[in-house]
Amino acid sequence: MIEMIFVLMIAMIFVLISTHTRPNSMHLQAQRITELLHLAQLRSIMNAENVRIEFDGKILYIDEQSYDLSPLVCEHEQFHYNELGHISQADTISCFQNEKEIQFVFQLGSGWQRVQ
Repeated sequence: MIEMIFVLMIAMIFVLISTHTRPNSMHLQAQRITELLHLAQLRSIMNAENVRIEFDGKILYIDEQSYDLSPLVCEHEQFHYNELGHISQADTISCFQNEKEIQFVFQLGSGWQRVQ
């Protein structure tokens, strides 16, 4: 099980590295954020530790690492994945680009998320 998670984490890293996002593509940026959050969740499970997530305007923090969200601007929210990969609180995080909005919806307990 741990080996499978490790292989999935490496595959996700390669996807993140090889993905070329256009600066004005909201859909691609949302996909990138989703992949980063899945990696954080997998890391919390593999290392059996809490992984802190913070959306802060144009920056996403995963523990001490920061990721530029430009051109999206997201509401300030923070939560963490526990050692089982479960999320610490249910939440909906809204991100904006010009007049368009995208939302990340997180389900309490499971860590399950969706984009709408």
